[in-house]
Amino acid sequence: MSIKSYGNKRGSIVDPLLTSGYFLVLAITILTVLFIWVQFQDQMAVTITGSTIETELNKVMSELRTSYFYMDYLVPILVGGLMLLSFILAFQAGASGIYAFWSLIVWALGILLASVYTNVYISYIATYPAIGVEVPVLNFIMLNLKYIVLFWLFVITAVMFRKKNSEVRYDDSTLRREGFA
Repeated sequence: MSIKSYGNKRGSIVDPLLTSGYFLVLAITILTVLFIWVQFQDQMAVTITGSTIETELNKVMSELRTSYFYMDYLVPILVGGLMLLSFILAFQAGASGIYAFWSLIVWALGILLASVYTNVYISYIATYPAIGVEVPVLNFIMLNLKYIVLFWLFVITAVMFRKKNSEVRYDDSTLRREGFA
């Protein structure tokens, strides 16, 4: 697929729905990877006890653990970047007032899905509470996902249903020509 094929992509009001599911998958993946690493580190610490390189390996594993848990601070950059990209692409799309009803349905579906994703995340984090404590930023984003999606839907809807200056001028000139203005 070439870069040219992405040239006329437009943002849509469905972006927050699909991307919030992506956030859930990302959050579960990060938590699973961190859980596996912590389990590996604990087992490795038991295995190397009494070894000549115990202090060096413990130091390296501790530094790796710190580095892996920095993924938590990259999540807001990812969320913000995807929201910004969707916002920019939504400027290319326009929507007629006819689609306002569809927009309300998508809003309701978005809040419903975000609530479901939050509940799935809460269930998952309850399974691994030791890991959940160490990722406060990811927890904040996932526990407030419905508010993030609601804000995102509002911004996308406002951008898509805005009137362009050329459309306003055309509407005014048409009204004058017809004798209504």
